[in-house]
Amino acid sequence: VNKKDAFKKSIIFSGFLELKEVWKILIRDISVKKFLIAFFTFSCALQTIILIATYFGEQEILWGENEKFLGLILSMLIIQLIAIFGAWLTARVSEKIGNIRTLIILNLIWFILCLFAYFVKYPIEFYIIAGFVGMVMGGTQALSRSTYSKLIPRTENTCSYFSFYQMSMIISVVLGTFMSGIVDQLTGSIRNSIMIFAIVFILGAKSSFSLQPYKIFLINFITICLLLIILVIVGLIFGTSKLRNMGSDLGGAVKGFKKGLKEDEHSAEEEVNQEKED
Repeated sequence: VNKKDAFKKSIIFSGFLELKEVWKILIRDISVKKFLIAFFTFSCALQTIILIATYFGEQEILWGENEKFLGLILSMLIIQLIAIFGAWLTARVSEKIGNIRTLIILNLIWFILCLFAYFVKYPIEFYIIAGFVGMVMGGTQALSRSTYSKLIPRTENTCSYFSFYQMSMIISVVLGTFMSGIVDQLTGSIRNSIMIFAIVFILGAKSSFSLQPYKIFLINFITICLLLIILVIVGLIFGTSKLRNMGSDLGGAVKGFKKGLKEDEHSAEEEVNQEKED
């Protein structure tokens, strides 16, 4: 038996060979490659929000006495049940305007939800935001799989194609939880990581634009939103008082520098005049 043929028929290595062939096809298919980049981007935020939702509720929500445990269970049930309706509603919308446009809209809705979630403090607010999260979560997950299945070429070997999809999602979870953990450690609050996720969803929406031609002003609008949210994050993390102190310190340093220059010039002039007199 030829060693090369035996290697290809090996149970252990045949799967890797199939993945290698699929990878060669994927890197040549621009649409699939762009979608995986967009999917990876917004999945960093989406999958992480699913994982840390209970942690956020436990740490940041002002629960009443003996209310936390049941409240967290109720909020998770709300998310999972409404996700079913969200998937159905998203499917109806995508039939009207297309999958890519619907994904862009969902990313923008996620962005808005992140802004609202940052200010959530009380249980009733947490339940309401959980309902909206469940709706867009179910829709985003279902529509992402549907879009990917439409973009990949017709083949019987769909498992190999979806292995790359699954791998992108797993790596995005690792990256997303790492980012939220870093922000939590640096700022002392998991709440601040929500604003990072808001940026990620804007980037996900912008990445999705590359899958379909749109007017340039829409892309610029998303870019402006991204810059604004970065400014908001800086203000929220450091606080306006700290920023004012930093600004006053910087202004004082500039004034001191100018004053030092003037004093040097004045002393130099005095030395020159004294030398002339001598």
